[in-house]
Amino acid sequence: MNLQPHPLNTEFKWQDAELPFSIISTEQAEQGNREGYFLLEGVLTLEALQAVKTAIDPMEEKTSEFLRTVKDRRQFIARADELTFAPHPVLRSTDATIENGCPWVMPGVHSKGTLDHWYTDLGWQCLDGLDGAVPVEAKTGDVVVFSSLTPHRTALNNTAEERKAYIVQYCHDGSRMYPREGEQGVTQNHPERQFLMVKDDAPV
Repeated sequence: MNLQPHPLNTEFKWQDAELPFSIISTEQAEQGNREGYFLLEGVLTLEALQAVKTAIDPMEEKTSEFLRTVKDRRQFIARADELTFAPHPVLRSTDATIENGCPWVMPGVHSKGTLDHWYTDLGWQCLDGLDGAVPVEAKTGDVVVFSSLTPHRTALNNTAEERKAYIVQYCHDGSRMYPREGEQGVTQNHPERQFLMVKDDAPV
């Protein structure tokens, strides 16, 4: 596995999340700090999944004094063998298994900061191998949480059934996205898609 930092990544230092949390356990937070991901089990009931917009509180606590959603989307069928690199806690509305394409993550790589990427037919890629990657299987109602700095992918769905998931991405308020090298950065504050979730260290 060849890990190359992004050219602008010259002074990055990972900062561990501060403890304690009220919902996230110490063990989960420590795993997030150490490995760049963790699993919240049994967060959502089937009823809550029908109103999933009201069920994203666990990701709001103590993330930032100012926090916005980058985007939210429903992902109904996962059949693409791809790498994606945005921060998205995933609210699973169908059991996610190795067979139907659960997420895979590369533990510990997040501490290196943003890696160099190259564009492929499947999107942006930062790794040339999967040695060390681990699957994150989840039951209906579980939440998979990982940093945008954690390389991750969803594998092929090799079953005849749809794998349903709800994906929410977050960023610090004031963050800017640079779509391609040399392009102007865009502040992530679109009024119809990127809603302020936390202000002055409290939910909006």
